[in-house]
Amino acid sequence: MANLEKDKGQLLEKIKQKETELTSLQSEKNLFMNEKAEIIKKLEEKIKELTKENEGLKEEVDKSKLEKEVVVETEKKEEVINEELKMEPETIKFLDENYPKEERGNVIKELDISAEDLKGHLDLREFVNLKELYCYNNQLTSLDVNVSHNPKLTDLYCDVELFIENKITGLEKASIVRFDCGSSYLLHE
Repeated sequence: MANLEKDKGQLLEKIKQKETELTSLQSEKNLFMNEKAEIIKKLEEKIKELTKENEGLKEEVDKSKLEKEVVVETEKKEEVINEELKMEPETIKFLDENYPKEERGNVIKELDISAEDLKGHLDLREFVNLKELYCYNNQLTSLDVNVSHNPKLTDLYCDVELFIENKITGLEKASIVRFDCGSSYLLHE
């Protein structure tokens, strides 16, 4: 019986030890859970902060893109205005009266403005579908047939002075197939 009492005491002692260990582990678990909750809270705050910062950066990027687009559009408009300023008022008036701006880009493929007493620089950048240009017997001082403005232009008929005095710009990059400047006829294949 004494052995039983002794065994019972040892078992009770082990139970107390295990209960103490269990209490300690539960305390550690609670501490860990609190730390985990704190870490999760900090991470959520950081995510909110970064999201807000990202939105601010996105707004800056969008604003920057918009500003660049405005600058590009402004430069394009200034380029058109500058080209139009080079043109004589009578030339602008003639083009506006005979070839409405809304038709220049889509409809007009052939343009015969020969013997219309046009003077100065001739800018046809709005005629993007232009294939044939006849501009004989005018008093033009320069003509731009830049491929970026008139990519489909294949036939050019103009006064010899424009060609001789090298007043036709963009000719080297244009896809001209027929070129007649009054006293010369060139065929390029």
